[in-house]
Amino acid sequence: MTDIRTARIGTNGISLHVAQAGRTVDPLLVLLHGFPEYWETWRDYMTTFAAAGFHVVVPDQRGYNLSDKPSEIQAYDLDRLAADVVGLADPLNVGASRSSAMIGAVRSAGGSRRFSRTGWSAS
Repeated sequence: MTDIRTARIGTNGISLHVAQAGRTVDPLLVLLHGFPEYWETWRDYMTTFAAAGFHVVVPDQRGYNLSDKPSEIQAYDLDRLAADVVGLADPLNVGASRSSAMIGAVRSAGGSRRFSRTGWSAS
């Protein structure tokens, strides 16, 4: 069974709590939870995808669980939520030589669409 590990990653001016499984050199798969859930929603999928050869990353999105919780309402618009995920690219070593994909659930679907317009494209 693949171990799940957690960390905090700075992105877009905040710190996100993330859960990870799999080898960091494998293709990246980002899983986004919906309202009102957090990373653990994806726990069973994480180990399955990691065993299939993916580096699985599941952030607690802004305002959820152990991630930062800005007090301003404007801090939660979809563009900022998408920018949070895009900001994970550098710390996770996403680049032209590493393929990546993202799956969003429920509320995250809007953020996923915005994310796809940012230039961090999935392969």
